[in-house]
Amino acid sequence: MKRYVQKVTQSAYKVTDQDIETLLDAGYSEDQIFELTVSAALGAGLARRTAGLDSLQRGGYDATSQSGDGPPPTTETHDAYDTLDIR
Repeated sequence: MKRYVQKVTQSAYKVTDQDIETLLDAGYSEDQIFELTVSAALGAGLARRTAGLDSLQRGGYDATSQSGDGPPPTTETHDAYDTLDIR
């Protein structure tokens, strides 16, 4: 299961039917696999959103950079509605 979650969070486009079959064969139900998939994808999406907002707040540094260029990430949290125009 850990390998599946890593695949969903890091490169979801690589998930195959075989990955699902492996989980089904291990005893997980379709509902459990669905919940696991949605949770992992949502977590990854929120982490990417936070990295992007932090990057914008720091002044345009590349949020995907692993080189350590620029200031360290902030520990601020962002309200989910900060950048959305929801009425």
